[in-house]
Amino acid sequence: MESQIVDLLISHHQVFIRSMPYQNDLAQWGKGNLCQGMILHKNFVIFDPIAEGTFGARINLYLKKDFDRDENSKRAVAVPFYIDKNVEVFIGSVAEEYAVNLNLSEGDFMIFYEVCVKEEVYLNFTFIKTKNTYFSVLIDDEFGLKTTTKLVSGIF
Repeated sequence: MESQIVDLLISHHQVFIRSMPYQNDLAQWGKGNLCQGMILHKNFVIFDPIAEGTFGARINLYLKKDFDRDENSKRAVAVPFYIDKNVEVFIGSVAEEYAVNLNLSEGDFMIFYEVCVKEEVYLNFTFIKTKNTYFSVLIDDEFGLKTTTKLVSGIF
């Protein structure tokens, strides 16, 4: 397992991971995206961290072979993500972004995204290299996502 910790200033209800140049037109929230709490593209994903306002949060990034859900997770989803060998991977929000310094090779991954609360909010992003990619809500949460929710890619 590899890991990285980033202290990120999160604002505008969004945290993103991208393996492409930033494109503002892909970051425009549609009504459907607001309901599901995320915008999903092949190599650019944006998640609503749920917490209100602008805040600093610890972001835990992992490269693993298997996913183990955090006992403090309040939201957990799995989404496919493609990493382009010619583009660096970044994590960020509106005000800042950081390079993801994990040994991520080109190809298909699953990102397991978790919003966790202990004393404070923290976020986990677990990358698992796989050819078996799918969208999945992993737990029913108090913010509206259910394991039966069908996640939709694109802006809608």
